[in-house]
Amino acid sequence: MYKHPKYEYLPPRDVAGDGILMETFYAYYSDGTVYTPYAEGVTDLLERGFGTIKGKKLILSPYECFFLKEKGRISVVEKKTGRSLSLKELVREYSRKRREIWIKYLVYRDLRERGYIVREASKVDFEIHGKGAERRLISIVYEGGEANIKELEALQRYAAEQRKELVLAVIDRRTDLVYYSVEEMTFNKSQV
Repeated sequence: MYKHPKYEYLPPRDVAGDGILMETFYAYYSDGTVYTPYAEGVTDLLERGFGTIKGKKLILSPYECFFLKEKGRISVVEKKTGRSLSLKELVREYSRKRREIWIKYLVYRDLRERGYIVREASKVDFEIHGKGAERRLISIVYEGGEANIKELEALQRYAAEQRKELVLAVIDRRTDLVYYSVEEMTFNKSQV
């Protein structure tokens, strides 16, 4: 079992090349989960909307892991061997169970870069908060994927019950993203 001998984070460094020093944390990959031991420095990640505390660990979702790895905020190693894992290796590991994970990550990354806190949700792909009190539910539709009007109607009904706005994130083959707000419409007989 691998454990860094001195600390659970790397010394602060300029990860973006903009002169701002940031800590890079060690994260461990074990049995399909990425986590970092909960330590004082990790609270920065938690305060920025990353991870969930379970015991003495900050558990990261695959999307959070990809994002933080891509931004240079975590260095992921296999818990058993101590071997460093690249972003490509992590995506490959998670893609075995979820084929569409990279497409969903592209939406996750776009939303995070727009300043939203993004969480996985049960009936839709993501729930986002930030930028005001309103929460939105995000459902992803991608070129080549299936979508039907009955499912969309059920999602809209669910969003209305939750008093949240439903947003469709449409992604094409070139990975261009467009967001559409979905609202229920009612027509009078005279309009039909």
